[in-house]
Amino acid sequence: MKLFEQFPKSGKQEWVDLLTKELKGADFESALIKTDPIEELSYPSFFHNDDVAVPAEVPGKFPYRRGFFNKLNDWSVAGEVVVENEKTANAKALDILMKGSTALLFDLEKTQKPNLEILFKDIELQYITVYFKTRNRETIAALNAYFETHPAGEILLAFNPLAQSSKLEQNDLFTNAKAVFRNFEVDAYSIQQSGANCAQEIAFALSLGHEYLAQQLENGRNSDDALLNIHFTFGIGSAYLFEIAKLRAFRMLWAKIARSYKPEHSCNETASITSKTGFLNKSLQDPHTNLLRQTTEVMSAVLGGANHIINQPYDKLSMDGPSENAERMATNISLILKEESYLEQVLDACGGSYAIESLTESLADKAWDLFREIEKHGGLFNSDLFQQIRKTAEKRIAAYQNKQKTLIGVNKFPNPDTSGLQWKETQEMYFGLPAKILEQELTLVKN
Repeated sequence: MKLFEQFPKSGKQEWVDLLTKELKGADFESALIKTDPIEELSYPSFFHNDDVAVPAEVPGKFPYRRGFFNKLNDWSVAGEVVVENEKTANAKALDILMKGSTALLFDLEKTQKPNLEILFKDIELQYITVYFKTRNRETIAALNAYFETHPAGEILLAFNPLAQSSKLEQNDLFTNAKAVFRNFEVDAYSIQQSGANCAQEIAFALSLGHEYLAQQLENGRNSDDALLNIHFTFGIGSAYLFEIAKLRAFRMLWAKIARSYKPEHSCNETASITSKTGFLNKSLQDPHTNLLRQTTEVMSAVLGGANHIINQPYDKLSMDGPSENAERMATNISLILKEESYLEQVLDACGGSYAIESLTESLADKAWDLFREIEKHGGLFNSDLFQQIRKTAEKRIAAYQNKQKTLIGVNKFPNPDTSGLQWKETQEMYFGLPAKILEQELTLVKN
């Protein structure tokens, strides 16, 4: 006897009829069809297998919707070190590694000529992923020279030369034969922190990534080397299902672009993705809610298939800087999800979910249309994408100010005691956009 033969299969119309009856006269569309005004997507609050054709795709295979991994859903846990004094920074880096991080991000913006021998003392760089944040080409050249004679694993530069100019310079094309050296970061995180929705963030990443790819090819790089040179950093927002679908949609769209350039090695069709938590939905007066938000944000990045996750301490941008507890919890959240919740044990745990698969397709279609529109206008620098992002940011701010969207601790149940930590202002601009819209968002906390 076959078990499923004992249960009649119900069609979608039967579901609709039953739901209509249960609504007892309420309007079906307004009750069960949801529209997200920020993401500008409509979706049902219920799904039937008649609606969604779940693709028969294998993790680790093109188009990589289901991720790059084929054994474990492993991700690196990154900790950040701001370098002002090399000896102090080295001690902090070693401490971060001892507490469980498997990747390091060295912020070199405050030093011009770091002593790399002191900075890297006793750090086994060949076993971890290392980021370097700098806009100084001399520093990057020094790093490139250092790793020609020292073992290393994967090296990612948080370096965005096209943020300052529309053309790569010849001396931006660093080479390193002894490490995986990804020169160019596509910083979609800053776009997300400027207020962009998921489709705009994906389209931006596709467009800027394609620009880096095309300019490298013009400068004589082959497609394999050019693709290997690029890595992507995405922000993580509060919309849990959208954030999972965002990474899945981007991954398969980038693979589509990469394959069109016919790389010799199929592994170069995959995108190296870092997900990073931000600050737009955090309140310095409500640390415990922040930790809950960070947990679901990191979960969405894990389930979406990020390679690396940077969970920033929620008070990093406060006047007092990050606290020891917030730094430790930022690391521990990833470790708990990995080693106690076992999220690393299952490949693409959301694969086959009708809601996730539907949102993945919807976001991919919307982002691809936007990408094609950008390309039709001559690329990122000639499009109106940034004007669109500004409008989305304004809608996002208005939605919270008018309480159409709720943020506990920010625009609902805020802590009346505002004598604690305060945000510091930032004026940094990125492609003509404020790198963060904190100045506007955080008026909600004060009010």
